Amino acid sequence: MLVLLLAQAQEVSPQDPATLAWPAIAGGVAAVATTATIVLGVLWRVWRHLRRNVLEPLASLIGDWRGRPAEDGRPAMPGFPERMRRLERHLGNGTDRPLRQLVQDNAAEVARTAEVAQHTQTAAAAAHALAQQAAVQLAEHYVRGHGS
Repeated sequence: MLVLLLAQAQEVSPQDPATLAWPAIAGGVAAVATTATIVLGVLWRVWRHLRRNVLEPLASLIGDWRGRPAEDGRPAMPGFPERMRRLERHLGNGTDRPLRQLVQDNAAEVARTAEVAQHTQTAAAAAHALAQQAAVQLAEHYVRGHGS
């Protein structure tokens, strides 16, 4: 378009092709530079938006999942799986031992209690038999000693 206007104004002679080409080349370079600047500006804004709203929160989430070591006077923070294991251990039984271990310990305690009860019952039966025998002997002693 510019070439046609210049040719109509007869400021450029059509015999010199270099003189006619430089405005087109300069316009093309300017168009490419402008387009590149606009595209890079848009890409930069998209990158900043993605970094702030997607990548940084995602990195924070991954850091929370994995846990963080102690640094700058802050205590270490265990990762999510470790916190869940601790919660499961504490939930319901109030100790650091797993529920399965508590059930096994309770079963062993019941077995020991049953054994002690059996032993106590045997001892009580023996004591009862001895008491009856002693009562019979005492009764015989009084009958023999006082009755004859």
